[in-house]
This record gives sequence, C-alpha cells and structure tokens, in this order.
Amino acid sequence: MLGYYVAYAVLLWSTFWSVAAATLLLSAAVSGTAAFLSSLHDRRTIGMNIGFSCALTFLLLAFVGFCMVMGILAATVVMLV
Repeated sequence: MLGYYVAYAVLLWSTFWSVAAATLLLSAAVSGTAAFLSSLHDRRTIGMNIGFSCALTFLLLAFVGFCMVMGILAATVVMLV
C-alpha cells in the first residue's frame, strides 16, 4: 500500500502505473526477504536457497495474477447486472 500511495499521490502517476509499481515493489520485497532468510542457513545449500526464493516469487506473482483476474471478472459481472 505504501508503494501505491507514493506512486499515486507523491509521484502523481496514473492508477495503472501505480498498481504496477506497487506489485513490483511487493514482489521485490518478498523475494529479497526470502533470499535473506534462506541465506541464514548452511552455505552448501545455495542451490536450494535460490530455488526457494524463485519458487516463492513465482507463487506470489501467480497469486497476484489470480486476484487480478478474479477482480476483473467480478467487475464485469457487476457492470452487467
């Protein structure tokens, strides 16, 4: 939400670009946190740590995409009724 607010209110970007920036910031924050937390473990498992970070990022983006599609469908149904 903070990324969206900064992009929309402070930088005066349109809603579309503000949402895109907020999504990228959320993805970067989750990926960075996953990479940091996985690096706290044994250094010999670096491949598994990278896989964990990438899988978490993919799941996050899949969830955000699913939520967007459901929002689009809900808005379409509301407009038709």
